[in-house]
Amino acid sequence: MAEVVAGDYLNIQHTEDLLSGGYTKSIRDRELVLDLSAVKWLAPLSVTTMFLWAMQVRDKHGEATGEATIVFPPAETYAGSYLAITNAAAAFSSQGIVIQGDHAALERESSPLAAFEVFESVESFERYRNHLDDPLQQSILLHSSTIPEIVTSGHAHKVLLKELVDNTFFHAGGRHSHYALVTTSQASSGRLEHPIVASFGGAAYIDLCVGDSARRNLVSSLSNDLPADYVPEIVQDEEAKALDNIEKTILYAFEYASTSNQERRRESLRKWLDDPELDDRAVATGLHDVASLVKAYQGQLILRVEGRLGTLDYSRGRPVPTVRFWRRQGKRSLVRLQGTIIDVRLPLGPYAGPMAITRSISPHNSSGRRQRSPQLSVVAESTTTLAMSDGDRLIGLERDVVHQLQQRAVEPRVVSVVFDNLMEDAKLLSAFFELLTRIPRHNNGLVLLASDPRQLTIATDAWSGFGKRLGRTALSPDNSRRGRFR
Repeated sequence: MAEVVAGDYLNIQHTEDLLSGGYTKSIRDRELVLDLSAVKWLAPLSVTTMFLWAMQVRDKHGEATGEATIVFPPAETYAGSYLAITNAAAAFSSQGIVIQGDHAALERESSPLAAFEVFESVESFERYRNHLDDPLQQSILLHSSTIPEIVTSGHAHKVLLKELVDNTFFHAGGRHSHYALVTTSQASSGRLEHPIVASFGGAAYIDLCVGDSARRNLVSSLSNDLPADYVPEIVQDEEAKALDNIEKTILYAFEYASTSNQERRRESLRKWLDDPELDDRAVATGLHDVASLVKAYQGQLILRVEGRLGTLDYSRGRPVPTVRFWRRQGKRSLVRLQGTIIDVRLPLGPYAGPMAITRSISPHNSSGRRQRSPQLSVVAESTTTLAMSDGDRLIGLERDVVHQLQQRAVEPRVVSVVFDNLMEDAKLLSAFFELLTRIPRHNNGLVLLASDPRQLTIATDAWSGFGKRLGRTALSPDNSRRGRFR
């Protein structure tokens, strides 16, 4: 039997230390006692990891062949109160985990948000998610009367939860699908810097973690779709060379069109077009939308899968994230915990809105020599005619535009789209605009839309002349945020 005793602080490092010390033996013996009685502080990532560890000890090939016991901490501690307020003991027990210690549910609202939910089916998840549309239900389900903007705006449950939990069902079978959530208060004395976990300068933040224990994880779902020549745009060339295929696949998962289930994505677009009640957030592009939201809030995303742990950290407010992997920080190898864990941490502040996602165009190359002025031209191959009454053409149009915008261009190019019967179907047009705002442009300068091809030439010439008057730096997305170019 593996008996593992945690200390008073269960952060990411201590959680991995516990796994390293007891995981292999617990799986071999099919028995685990996880003593958390001394724990005073824990995070959703730790809760999710402990839950999945216990489930993997108990279940083997879908059958309950092992025994897992978790000793909860006292309710007067931060860790204990979180577990008690969310009634985590009931959720753990419903999955066959034996709970000991102080685990009585507390029937009171907490100042921070707190939640822990296990979803037995996609239908139960959808019911839960729909309840979060109701302000009263928000307070009940999240155990707080103080609801932050990330929840009231719908971003938490219509984007983060929907995309992350949906993935556990449609790509991984929904095995032990669950999420943990908490908000923290501002740390007046600051927080210690960590190579993986952002400190947010001591600001209050929301922490939402989703996990499952399926054998089919994020990497195995996408590995066959990873392009042989894939180079992540968000890392420097030298760093990209050091990435292995698992790390490349992790980063590829957050690309705009990386889904391994294209038919389901097409179906979601058709559903959006057919249902007048669905809002723009229903036009989803999977994990890319999650990463885009993290970027807009200047937060971070932590992912643990296939024995790897990495982060996309936008907390410094830069257009591209800081990308770090655990194994490159001088850390020992991680236990290959089954399943996928994705942890989203966002500072509690106003929604900043979409940030520029193209790269700056520098007048100098890497050798310091001045480059010639970028020449702007319409890419003829991208000119597409759209019959506005045909919803399926939206998917084809999106594919064509994505193909053009994701070409690595030495010179900024203009991608043009020509519409027939432009205003015949306003919702279809709105859907295309919504998708267009999310497509990374990879150093391409502009997208033009028109009903008459002759208008494209006029607009291209006007834009080119405007850029020349302002100088090359006017083409930089960084300047667009200061109002110089939009």
